[in-house]
Amino acid sequence: MKRIRIVSGAYGHKPPGARLIDTKTRASEPFDIDAAEAARLVGLGVAAYVDAPPDAEETTLAPGEKPEYSVDMTAKQLQALMTAAGIPFKNSTAKAVLVAALDAYYAPQDDTEGDGEEGKDSGNGEGALDLNANDPVT
Repeated sequence: MKRIRIVSGAYGHKPPGARLIDTKTRASEPFDIDAAEAARLVGLGVAAYVDAPPDAEETTLAPGEKPEYSVDMTAKQLQALMTAAGIPFKNSTAKAVLVAALDAYYAPQDDTEGDGEEGKDSGNGEGALDLNANDPVT
């Protein structure tokens, strides 16, 4: 048995001896599951191990901290960073794709470190639009 948590989507888990299926989501507590099923879910990028498998490196980051990473790192190191950030991935994903996903994940964080002028309209019509889900699209 392995302990996992769902990181993307939902999973119908039927605990041993139970009659009903328990829906597990990202908000659910970690749970124990058969090792083969855990490996399948982690491989699909739907779940992450709570207790890291023995061959995985442990990566801990402070909230809001951007780690150092590059394509020169091993795939296992990049996958550990992806797992720590909660980004789903497949074990067969190329290192360049993992780095691109990490770049995309940490990009909004990078934009807030400037002088505070990004995203503001300069008044000449060339500034970025500041839209949110409540704004109508015309």
